[in-house]
Amino acid sequence: MFRASLFCALVAVLAAESEVLVPTPGGMAHIDCIHEVPEHAVIKTLKNGHALVYDETGRHIQTLPPCSYGKQRGPQAQGNGWQAWTWDKHSTAIDVFNGTFSIPSVPSNPNGQLLYIFTALQNTCCGEGQCTNATMADPKDADYDAVCDIIQPVLQFGPGPAGGQAGEWCIANWYIAPNGRYIHNTCTKVTPGGSVFGAMVQRSGTWELFFNEKKSGGANLSMKITGIEAPPPQMVAYVTLETYNAFSCEQYPTGGNIKFTDMTYEAGGKKYEPKWTSTRAYDNCKQHAFINSPESVDIRW
Repeated sequence: MFRASLFCALVAVLAAESEVLVPTPGGMAHIDCIHEVPEHAVIKTLKNGHALVYDETGRHIQTLPPCSYGKQRGPQAQGNGWQAWTWDKHSTAIDVFNGTFSIPSVPSNPNGQLLYIFTALQNTCCGEGQCTNATMADPKDADYDAVCDIIQPVLQFGPGPAGGQAGEWCIANWYIAPNGRYIHNTCTKVTPGGSVFGAMVQRSGTWELFFNEKKSGGANLSMKITGIEAPPPQMVAYVTLETYNAFSCEQYPTGGNIKFTDMTYEAGGKKYEPKWTSTRAYDNCKQHAFINSPESVDIRW
């Protein structure tokens, strides 16, 4: 099912149940709960826990079953899990979070690591250290299985459950529902040194995710989520570096940072400026999120 032997090796390193648990941008997940949908798919969730998938012409192409396993926590450790991030918890539901990501160079030691870099929205702070003013925090979460979702356009390095190849960057949209269902587009290759634009937009109860490479003929992905289990009100925004099997600084991209710029936000139909807080779980490679302004954040190492 997955496209690279390195990914299988990574799964074996991360979990004793390596045949069923895989690392996603929402933590570890059971393989049966992860579903790939085509570009420009529309997902309609139903009361019975199933979800219907339609292509861009409106043709029904998939029915996704409920997840019987729930979301899995961890691993959260140096090299695995959230490493550095900014967060802002807003007083009202966030409707729009857009921004441009720079695409870093390839790490000098592309040796089995899986890197996830993203903006995201969540319905609540999903870890005791995830929304904290502490310099160092542990984003492990006691309530994650029951209540948390996450919407995220993800820039990925290395092979993962959404695809991707060793030594390459790619992009995919992800939605992880409170019921433990993980949905993603195919991770599509992008070029180091360029940039991508990620957008999360809610209108009339329907969320749309857009992710485009900012060059002629570049990757162009979208996803629409609607129905009874459509994402609940999203109260928290993030800019995040998450890694798996990245234990040396040479496994981080050369150049030392990734830039998030031109970020815009709306809540209740009105523009607002987030009050970002920078947090990190580890500093072995001096990884941290540097806040330039409400519209601009760097993740550095």
